[in-house]
Amino acid sequence: MNRVNIGLASALVLLCATSVVWLTGPIAAQDNLATPHRATTSEVELGRLLFWDPLLSGDRDVACATCHHPDFAYGDGRDLSLGAGAVGLGPARVDVSDGRIPTVKRNSPTILNTAFNGSSDRRRRRGGDGTAATLDPARAPMFWDSRVRSLETQALEPLKALEEMRGTAYAEADALDIVVTRLRDVPEYVTLFQDAFGTGTTIDAPRLGRAI
Repeated sequence: MNRVNIGLASALVLLCATSVVWLTGPIAAQDNLATPHRATTSEVELGRLLFWDPLLSGDRDVACATCHHPDFAYGDGRDLSLGAGAVGLGPARVDVSDGRIPTVKRNSPTILNTAFNGSSDRRRRRGGDGTAATLDPARAPMFWDSRVRSLETQALEPLKALEEMRGTAYAEADALDIVVTRLRDVPEYVTLFQDAFGTGTTIDAPRLGRAI
């Protein structure tokens, strides 16, 4: 890749990263943190660490970045993704669970520009005066089938999914509580969450989703 292409690639990555920070919106109202905000430097750093940490998975063998890796345009380059119970990266990743944990039913979409999810709906929906409707980040559709809304809600779903990050270590209903407990047991994460969300902050699932 020549210097011009490298420069363009770097600019695109910076633009996407900046877009995510500036367009981060409220999380679901039931999380009691539904106030619009711009991610702080501390939140971004915390989210980066969580994104790469396999501690969030059932058997501590897969991270968010496993299936959304920068080497594969923040996807995994596979037709069907292999999450828990597998080793390797991208197309070279292989199942080591002897089929105990199935492949994910779809491949991993890139996470680039997910901050813009729902923007096409905004262009289609216009008010009576012809002005564009306001995009509500809490209603932005996520996943291939738009089954959940908001980036913060989406971030927690893979932690509960058998094929993605949970594996067979515990039941789906217990996944978030167990992951939160693990994080609370790491002094560094306790400090990082307080740096990001304020002194005295308790690590919980809503803040975990917001950070990621």
